Amino acid sequence: LSKGSVKRLVKAVRSEIHELSSEPVWRNHWNDEGYIPDYSRVKERLEALLTQGFADEVVHLGKELLEAGTRQVEMSHDEGETAGEISSCIEVVFRALPQSSLSSVKKMIWAVEAEIQDKYELCYSAELFWKKEKYSKADWNSLAEELIKRLNSFPVSKDEDSFSRNYRRDHLSNWVVRALEKSGRHKEIIPLCEQEAEKTGSYVRLVKYLINARQKEEATAWINKGIGATQKKWPGIASELTALLREMWEKEEDWLRVAALRAEEFFQHSSLHTFNDLEKAAKQAKIWPEVRAAVMQYLETGNLPWGHPSWPLLKTGLLQG
Repeated sequence: LSKGSVKRLVKAVRSEIHELSSEPVWRNHWNDEGYIPDYSRVKERLEALLTQGFADEVVHLGKELLEAGTRQVEMSHDEGETAGEISSCIEVVFRALPQSSLSSVKKMIWAVEAEIQDKYELCYSAELFWKKEKYSKADWNSLAEELIKRLNSFPVSKDEDSFSRNYRRDHLSNWVVRALEKSGRHKEIIPLCEQEAEKTGSYVRLVKYLINARQKEEATAWINKGIGATQKKWPGIASELTALLREMWEKEEDWLRVAALRAEEFFQHSSLHTFNDLEKAAKQAKIWPEVRAAVMQYLETGNLPWGHPSWPLLKTGLLQG
């Protein structure tokens, strides 16, 4: 670098990245044999370039490293050591990004693209970039416009499963939401989340925004819709939605409905945990003796209490079974 041989150093780093990433990664934990790439020299050279003011070169090399490193980690058989080696180099790239000659918006787009394409937490240091740089509302607005265009033309691969496709689209739409918030375009967020909920099953994000906006009726309606749409295909989402509704009722101290939901959870998945949750809610609703009698009867006979004259709770209709 002191002799002005920047191109030679960049070429050497590029060559080393190619060489390191082309080797298959493996480790035998029984005898500790295997191959784990050592990216320490790549990191040292990236640091040297950045120290001497060649941030653009570091950013260009960082893009190549992300692409090559992702392919390598994807095929690696280790305990995350390779990802750790690569992510330590990417940290230098995110420090170089603010110092590069890219415009503010292009820097933001570079960081967003890197995070969206990151499957293995190689870009964990990206948040350092966002914390360090303070962008204007105009910058965030430009970023929002660019990301909305990408969302509207989001590519769908025939070889891609729905979960993977939805995950990538949700990641992109999360960034759209963040850009809308930072640019002050708050009114556009809930309509966008409504649109995306039906496309990717991202009902939880929508419901949280509706609750924060104090639109409880709309939140409840979307919870019901979301549970119906996801209960069979994505039960984890349905479970999160159910929890959000229960939290709403708890804040309203509507203990009868809380107890009704806890009862349905117990009869669907009987365990000590669901029993304790039901007991707590029923005691709050002051109906525990009646509920306990029905629960004991169910455990002895397997007969559900729905419709029995002594059963004090209505069905919510949210959970199957």
